[in-house]
Amino acid sequence: MSDEQAIQGMSDTGKAPDRRIKDAKAAYKLFASIKQSDDISAFYRAQIQGLIDGNPPYDASKLLRAGQAWRSNVNFREAEAIVETNAAAIWELDMEVARLITAQVEVENPMEQTINHAGIIEEEYTRVLAGWPDYFFNRMLCTKEMLTFGVGTMFWPDKWCWKPKATKRAALLVTPKSKATSGEIELIGFRHSYQAHELYQMISDDEKSEAAKAEGWNLTLIKKALIKSSRNQNGSQDQQLQTSALEAIQQGLKNNDVAFSNVECEPIRVIHGLIKEYSGKVSHVIIYEDEEFADYLYDGPEEFDSMEQAVCLFLWNIGDGYYKSVKGLGARIFPHVELSNRQINATVDGSFLSSSLILSTQGQNKEPGLMRLGPVTVLPDGFQPIQHTFAPNLTQLIGVRNMLQQILNNNTGVYKKAMEGPDLPDRTAREVTIEEMRSTKLEKNQMNIYYLYLDAMHKEIFRRLANKDYPTKAEGYQEAKKFQDRCKKRGVPLELLDPEKCRVMATRAIGYGSSTMRDTVTREVMALSPGFDEIGRNNAMRDRLAALVGYTMTDRYIGMTKRDQIPTDVHSIATLENNDILNGQQVLVGVDQPHAIHWLVHYPLLAQIAQAFMKSPQTMNIQTSVTAMGIGLQHLAGHLSGLQRDPARKGQVKQLTEQFEQLMEIFKQMQKAAAKIQEAQAKQQQQQAQQIAAIQQGEKDKELRLKFEEMMRDHELKKMKAEANASIANAKAQAGIAREDAKARAEINREDAKAAASVGM
Repeated sequence: MSDEQAIQGMSDTGKAPDRRIKDAKAAYKLFASIKQSDDISAFYRAQIQGLIDGNPPYDASKLLRAGQAWRSNVNFREAEAIVETNAAAIWELDMEVARLITAQVEVENPMEQTINHAGIIEEEYTRVLAGWPDYFFNRMLCTKEMLTFGVGTMFWPDKWCWKPKATKRAALLVTPKSKATSGEIELIGFRHSYQAHELYQMISDDEKSEAAKAEGWNLTLIKKALIKSSRNQNGSQDQQLQTSALEAIQQGLKNNDVAFSNVECEPIRVIHGLIKEYSGKVSHVIIYEDEEFADYLYDGPEEFDSMEQAVCLFLWNIGDGYYKSVKGLGARIFPHVELSNRQINATVDGSFLSSSLILSTQGQNKEPGLMRLGPVTVLPDGFQPIQHTFAPNLTQLIGVRNMLQQILNNNTGVYKKAMEGPDLPDRTAREVTIEEMRSTKLEKNQMNIYYLYLDAMHKEIFRRLANKDYPTKAEGYQEAKKFQDRCKKRGVPLELLDPEKCRVMATRAIGYGSSTMRDTVTREVMALSPGFDEIGRNNAMRDRLAALVGYTMTDRYIGMTKRDQIPTDVHSIATLENNDILNGQQVLVGVDQPHAIHWLVHYPLLAQIAQAFMKSPQTMNIQTSVTAMGIGLQHLAGHLSGLQRDPARKGQVKQLTEQFEQLMEIFKQMQKAAAKIQEAQAKQQQQQAQQIAAIQQGEKDKELRLKFEEMMRDHELKKMKAEANASIANAKAQAGIAREDAKARAEINREDAKAAASVGM
């Protein structure tokens, strides 16, 4: 059955069939045909892989039969070195970056973004992949296959698990007419194998069996495949356990899951088939490879929306547009390296001949037996030494080889670090630097094409990790849940964890895959850094340090600066508003202000006040603090209202609301404390007023008493003065009366004397 016959076409009426591959029987025939058509390519791949693995240029048994076993027959591993060198360059592109991806999120006003959502997504995504050790193995295997054979494959075994797996080029099954782009490929298969315990988990109990059946697994064929995988086909295992073959396998897996699976069971080889239906969606089927079963081992109709959701193919080039025509470095370097090995071996043979003793037989046909006696060599009978001057020109031979090497460089872009040969001139430091840069640098067009495939792989991994409907039983669920929870905890709205709102791409490495080039570039960037802004200078310093110690070590020396923390005019205005808030002045919220940045400036101030209150309220001016806190919270509420008008900030607003409510709770405590203090102060003031009133009343009574006493004293003084005056007046009156009496008496006496005198006369 040809490929065209195995795939159902449109009917005569133009109606598309439900499935392009009718059934499992058609799938078996189709993939058998693809494997058969790949036989010739497989032969050449084996030749290339043998050259890389170190197979000698000549068949050693043929040389032995021809009597030429003495000839040099060494593979000098140039092919392996070329592949490893280019793989190291691609590893630089993949891993020598600060974060594995660069994210771009949809934000209405970037100036209002208080949290670097994109940066958080990048960090957490890198954390998930770095925490999965198999990621590095799968990426390196994919890279080696791409370089060697032209195609490296990463595929997802189901529609949920975010962990991609690499497969070898030999396990990739594509039709000869498949175009070299995943968007147009119609059919692709992967040869894969399961360990017995992996499939057994699906039927280990009723609940898992029902879940596996609902997903599309054929439980009967799983049991049949498990029986086929048993190494004890003679029945000894089930006889020992006195059970059926399947029950014996089940018991063995239960008793010692991994050990039994690997020792007593062969790997269960399968083929994953991806078929693009006429609807545009992709069906996923799994068939058992070692024997044709009657049905699919797994059947998932239209499981994927597109081929890109199931597989990511890394191509070294596009050939002539078809996968079968894509060739890697292995095919390009094979003739050059094969000829180089033969030429080097011939040069070695020539050097051996030029330094050896050549003998001519004299009709004798026997083994020569040389005898060494100190400095003397004794020839056996029948042999004659030949004088010769055979000395191959090694310089010319090596010159030819270097010419061939230059052709290889020009055709493939693969450079050797140094030319080989005797008496080569010394190189300058500049020449050494240029050779180092060229030896591991990828061609720019190859690097750009490679990044397109790497972008597609990271995009699909992110889509799966961010899936909010990730089944709890699916592989990788715990890592996906932690990724989403950590992003949410750090302030990323879950709405942004969506490929439609968050575009991811592989981070571009510095230096085109060359560590020497990266060192040179970062030096030049550092020389230009004085003209950068603060964030640019910080990034230049980090990149320079990463070139020296790696990105994982840069945080030891210098941290990453966030753009929203760099002082701007907006920060200055918000700081001035903080001063007004502390002074108890109302501050308006402008509708055109970047609310997120204002929140960054205002919130720490209020949080500091709240912290001071919780720590030692007795040391602060509670009234002033309550006033400032009230004005500040009112101002924050205005900014929060502005942020709530942006639907994309739902998660961020929830986090800020929690911060605001925490401050409000502390503010209420501050108000209660202030009210108590105010009440105590009022009571104290009342007591002080009463004390003052009492004191004042006492002072007033004392003054009246003093005035009364003074009045009484004045009265007594006046009375005493009046009495004194009266006494004096009385004394004066008595004295006057006495004088008048004396005067009267004297007058009377004088009259009497006169009268007597007159009588006497």
